[in-house]
Amino acid sequence: MERFEVINERLLDQFGRFEDGRPNWRVVWSTGLTEMALTEYTREGFILPQPEVQERLKYPFDQDRFILEHLIPVPRTNIKDLTTKTSYEPLWTFQDNNGNPTAPDWDMIEFLINKVQINMLAAGKRPIEKAPYGMGNTAEEIKFRAEQLMEKLFGNDDKIGDALAMDTAVGYGTRKRHDS
Repeated sequence: MERFEVINERLLDQFGRFEDGRPNWRVVWSTGLTEMALTEYTREGFILPQPEVQERLKYPFDQDRFILEHLIPVPRTNIKDLTTKTSYEPLWTFQDNNGNPTAPDWDMIEFLINKVQINMLAAGKRPIEKAPYGMGNTAEEIKFRAEQLMEKLFGNDDKIGDALAMDTAVGYGTRKRHDS
């Protein structure tokens, strides 16, 4: 497993910086990560007489996980909720089908970012500065790569299959017979 600091260096090298100098993409550890936001409620859930800016957990329901984030401009319709004009928004939470945290996976990160960039290019939003590394742009190539990554990340999609895929299954019936 690559440390997420190394992954963040690779993200910066491969996908660059935003206009303000911050990385376009980053992987963060969600535990305790906060953001400043305009809210109409107290921390206890009571309505405030007038909205105020408060620090709040960014991922209250996804603690203890790595999350891939993309720095994007905040749409005008949401500018009142956040206190900045740009925001790191989640693209992927690293966890298995059972909700258990997993380590960041570079192949998955690269696939997701390339897919986002391809979709943005198709929508005419922002050109890709360089061609996606190791990624075909046809629907068939993208689907094939997605299937490979899903198999790598989630295996057989059940606890027995996962244990076999991760080589943590206990083998039964593998004792040698001693015939005399």
